[in-house]
Amino acid sequence: MQNGAGPRLRLNFDITQLQDVALNRAAIHLATDTLTLAETPDFVRPFEEDFALYGILNDSSSVLLAINPVGSDGSLDLVSETFRSVLQQFVLGVEPYDHYELRFSVAGSNNVNALVLYDTTSVETAPSLVLTYTSLQ
Repeated sequence: MQNGAGPRLRLNFDITQLQDVALNRAAIHLATDTLTLAETPDFVRPFEEDFALYGILNDSSSVLLAINPVGSDGSLDLVSETFRSVLQQFVLGVEPYDHYELRFSVAGSNNVNALVLYDTTSVETAPSLVLTYTSLQ
């Protein structure tokens, strides 16, 4: 992810098998590789402190759903009651947004450092969605 570069990453989590459940908590974890970019010490920008989740409507307008701090290790951990509520609606068959975007909460600036995310080759660093739920049956 890099400011001004446009979408470069797409995550798909299949939660369609969840039916008749009440979501208690929802969290996304994206681990970042902070060492690769450290190899170019002459071009360093500070990492952002916050990132935001937006719901994107069919007309391409966006709705701010949550703002979370970037972890001290550079990881992006999204834990939000609003995010949980949106996923609960999806489980119930209501899709309020066309898709979702993670953005750095930077207004009109192009000074965000690049962010290198790990892929799925390692369980420890793969992007993850963790859901805590109660079965209603």
